[in-house]
Amino acid sequence: MRIILVLLWGMLMGSCSPSGSGENPWAGYATHKETGRLAWRPVSKARYGACIDATRWEMSSESAGAASYRPPLGCGYSGNQYWRVWLVNQLAANMDDFECIARFSDKAAAADGHRYSPVLNGFPRETESYRCE
Repeated sequence: MRIILVLLWGMLMGSCSPSGSGENPWAGYATHKETGRLAWRPVSKARYGACIDATRWEMSSESAGAASYRPPLGCGYSGNQYWRVWLVNQLAANMDDFECIARFSDKAAAADGHRYSPVLNGFPRETESYRCE
């Protein structure tokens, strides 16, 4: 049983590339200082730890807009399989930061391995491009 848990955890953290997700399934987010709302940042990585590190670095750098963001920060996982996206975010991400897991209607999202993705709190549950499942 312990071996199964170690293998599952390794796959979820990115040491094994799970099928059905894009090359960089982890996207970073942080809190906007003025509005207090969570917002996606220009960070996408293959592994959760690398995403968290890159999001922290991006906020501390001199990049455009970095000074406008603060912790709390985090990363959300996206992929083409709803239950995998839900499970990985349940186990690794902070689900309290997410409104839901949404299904994107854009065919390019599926081709890129991002048909299902978390929606940050405060954003609509449905738009022209996605709807919460």
